[in-house]
Amino acid sequence: MQKKWKVPSGYLFAVPVVLIILILYSGILRFFVPAVTIHGSTCQVVDFDYYYFSVYHEQTDDPVWLLQSGFDPEQDASAQMYSESLTWKDHFIALAVHRLASVSYYADLAESAGYVCPDLDEIVQQRQAEIHAFCTLNSIKPSNYYKAYYGSSMSEKRYFRHYQREVYALQYKEYLLQPRPISATEAEEYCVQHNLLPYQTANLSILSLPAVPDRFTGEIGDTQLKQLEQKLSQLEQYYLDNDKSLSMLYDKFEETELGAESGSYQNLTHYELPNALSDWLYGTHAVSGDYIAVLDKESHTAYLAVLDGWGIDGAELEAQQALRHEKTESEEQLALSSEYKAELHELGLRLVAT
Repeated sequence: MQKKWKVPSGYLFAVPVVLIILILYSGILRFFVPAVTIHGSTCQVVDFDYYYFSVYHEQTDDPVWLLQSGFDPEQDASAQMYSESLTWKDHFIALAVHRLASVSYYADLAESAGYVCPDLDEIVQQRQAEIHAFCTLNSIKPSNYYKAYYGSSMSEKRYFRHYQREVYALQYKEYLLQPRPISATEAEEYCVQHNLLPYQTANLSILSLPAVPDRFTGEIGDTQLKQLEQKLSQLEQYYLDNDKSLSMLYDKFEETELGAESGSYQNLTHYELPNALSDWLYGTHAVSGDYIAVLDKESHTAYLAVLDGWGIDGAELEAQQALRHEKTESEEQLALSSEYKAELHELGLRLVAT
């Protein structure tokens, strides 16, 4: 008679435990475990990582924010307290949930309205170029970039699927603001409440030129600003030598200078202008035809701007824009607290950013 071998019970227990450990550390759960459900649509962990790391990097990439917040990006966010009851990871998750809900709301509205975003492809291509340039500068393989910055399971295809939807939603939100009627009475009351005094908006032709970061460190310091200042002097001299033609100036520099932009803008308000241009316009009482060549060190950008004339009342325009935003935000918050209220899944959120 053949002897039957009996498998020790310890092995029977150990096999599923090993499988569970392998599954947990393989990251496969991220593709199947839900993190958040909004308006009947479930977002898996791997997809929620896009929103989590988007808000995370937006904040932690700002040195001023880091200094003021006290958050240490070198330490685990779940091990640092944001408040008495919340960790920093909890805080970033809350921001990410709000962003996801907002994107879902506006994207759904846009799709229902049949909205077509005219600049969507261009914006996506620009982002692709930015990431490619960053990877080249830092000797990073592009496929590794998404895993390093947006979660271990993130791919380029998945990243841009979410990026494109987010851009689409934000563009539709801006589109909604334009035709929204605001009465003169509403604008006047807003001006009184916020102490907005009448002033004229500016019609400007502007050529802007950003500083080029150091090719090795990616930073902008005194050397880069000095180089930009020299380019600005060349811009100004070429402008003066060619009958003050901004279009000729742009044609000359747009192909050789990375990031150069030119355009004519109507009814620019105080807050839409860089400080350097605002100080010039309203501090020197500029008149039509005047120009300025100035380096704005705050934005690391050089400007050559020409005043084409003065526009409508800026206070009333600011009031109208602010009221449009307030009404749109109010409708959004109502939706996010009702039909677009997020349902959180505890297990999935534990796996976020791990």
